[in-house]
Formats: sequence, C-alpha cells, structure tokens
Amino acid sequence: MDFSAVPPDSEPAPQEFQPNPSSPNPVFFNESGLRAGWRLLLYISIGAFLYLFEIIAISMHYRTAPSQFLVSTVILGELISLIAAYSPALVMAKIEQCPAGFYGLPVSSAFGKRFWQGALVGIGEISLLVGAMALFGAYSFGNLTFHGTKILQWGFVWLIASILIALPKNFCFVATRR
Repeated sequence: MDFSAVPPDSEPAPQEFQPNPSSPNPVFFNESGLRAGWRLLLYISIGAFLYLFEIIAISMHYRTAPSQFLVSTVILGELISLIAAYSPALVMAKIEQCPAGFYGLPVSSAFGKRFWQGALVGIGEISLLVGAMALFGAYSFGNLTFHGTKILQWGFVWLIASILIALPKNFCFVATRR
C-alpha cells in the first residue's frame, strides 16, 4: 500500500492561514468595523474620564458646594453631563470615520418634528403633575414675586436649563443603542 500518492480527484490540502499584516485585529474588529462591545467600553471609558475630570476641575474652583436648587448649579451640572456624553461620541466618530450624528442627536434634525413632539409631551406631563398636586393641596402657586420682564427672563433661563437637562439623557439613550 502506497499512501504517498494523492488521488487525482481529491482537493488540494488547505494552506495554513497567514494573516495580512495590514488587516485589523479580529478581536477588536469585524467586517463592519469596531466590535460593539469594544465600542461601548471605549465610549463609557472616555465619558467617565471626562466626567471625573470636569468634576475635579469644578470642585477645585468651588471650595464650598453651591446650593443644588440654584439655576446656575443646574445649568453647570447638566452642561458637564452634556460634554461628558457628547465628547466621546465625537472621538468615536473620528475613530470609526462616520458623522457624529450617527451616534444620536444629529444637528440636521435638532429642532425637528420629534423635538417639538417631545417638548409638547413634556410640558403636558409636568403641567398635569403640578395641576394634580395643586388640586390635592400638595402644591401652592403662592404670590408672584417677579413681575413684568423679570418673569420672561427667568422663564428663558429655566428653558435653557430644561433643554440642558434633557439633552445629555436623550443623547446617552440614543448613543448607547448604536
């Protein structure tokens, strides 16, 4: 019996796989780019680092904690959250060579139909809640301390604060689904 001869109808022996030195590591990349787990880990790591860096920088500036009910405190805190949520998406967009809007909240539809639907639902929801609380005696509108243009100024400031409250949360919800 001669086992050294190869029958003519058999397939050639498979060659050993030699990875291309320019191909990306399959642990980190698949055919569609960076793998989802690594993408999420990188996004969360960059966001956490930025958030902690911002908190430390703000803490060094303020020796005592300002009141949490001041509108300036609300705006600053939400601005920190927005930067910590949006900046990693900019870095990830650069890494993956795609537009930043891919991760959520594209600028082209910033004040589009969905924004106004959400604003209407939000205003309706909070109005219903405050109205129900007032109806059952848990909330009183009291006397007005501001009059005239001062009411409009504070309304505008709290509108900005409300938008800044919504943006980081909505962005994180949309961005982590990618």
